[in-house]
Amino acid sequence: LDVSKNMLEKVVLIKNTLRSLEVLNLSSNKLWTVPTNMPSKLHIVDLSNNSLTQILPGTLINLTNLTHLYR
Repeated sequence: LDVSKNMLEKVVLIKNTLRSLEVLNLSSNKLWTVPTNMPSKLHIVDLSNNSLTQILPGTLINLTNLTHLYR
């Protein structure tokens, strides 16, 4: 799912949605925190070119299939 370059400041992912999603591109937005409740089957998450200042505790704990995280 590519939602890059959309000037997003916040991404809300509802728990247990997008269960089959393996790649999430959130690059080049205006995010300041890593989204919570990301689908557990994600292999690749691209958060590059954002204004990230925090990652809440436990945000990445369920991403057991994650192989690449770009920030």
